[in-house]
Amino acid sequence: MVLNESLEKEIKAALMTISNQKKIYEEWGFEEIDNIPKAILNFFGPPGTGKTMAAHAIASYNNSSILALNYSEIESKYVGDAPKKLVQAFEAASKEKAVLFFDEADSFLGKRIADVSSSSDQAINSLRSQLLILLENFEGIVIFATNLVGNYDNAFESRILKHLKFDLPDSRLRKSIIRKMIPVKAPIENDSLTDAQLDELVAISEGLAGRQIKNAILETLTYAAFNNEEVISFKYFKEAFEKLKSNLEFLKSESGPTISFEVKEQLEKRIQKNLDAEKVNSA
Repeated sequence: MVLNESLEKEIKAALMTISNQKKIYEEWGFEEIDNIPKAILNFFGPPGTGKTMAAHAIASYNNSSILALNYSEIESKYVGDAPKKLVQAFEAASKEKAVLFFDEADSFLGKRIADVSSSSDQAINSLRSQLLILLENFEGIVIFATNLVGNYDNAFESRILKHLKFDLPDSRLRKSIIRKMIPVKAPIENDSLTDAQLDELVAISEGLAGRQIKNAILETLTYAAFNNEEVISFKYFKEAFEKLKSNLEFLKSESGPTISFEVKEQLEKRIQKNLDAEKVNSA
């Protein structure tokens, strides 16, 4: 992984907390303040910035497996089913001593709905209340990851040990990422890219996440393989990076403004209301 210095320090600090829990809680008596050791982390930032990779790295550091969940795997159209699935996930993680990783965590951690007006509202509140209870009693590592932040319920925020921000890589990091992601065995012209060539790719890749840079390099190798090239010249790299950047800029211009999680939630409520009304009318 290639991370900026401040984020790397924050992750190391989280790992030190996790690895020293026995000393902190038992030997130094912090269990008198907080009786159940917890390691609940929240990773937030743009897509492709390394949140999932960091979660797997923490699991590996802890010699643990990782149990990854997203909202679509837990939610159910039947009231009461989603909390049961959530309990099962925590039980499985506890039994296997696995790290629990919640992707798209804003769907789990959003504010509970004050004005409950439908079965879907009730289901959302029930799920979030159940999650609070489970977090309070879980002794393992829980990692939340989200592209959105700011709509979290205060009750969740207070239970999170660390909020870690994953930014898009700056020019120095992009250069390191490009270097790291070009395979050693790849038959690059003159064995490797020059500093000037790397700097050109760094300039083209401004605003790209690490995952997108990886995709551009894969595209480069694909082009070269398709054309049966024995040596991969810089032009393939440049063309792949420029094409990816151009496509992303086009998608942004065509996609229009995005909606916030709160607006999305309100729309989902209206849709569910209409569905509930249709059921009543057809009964």
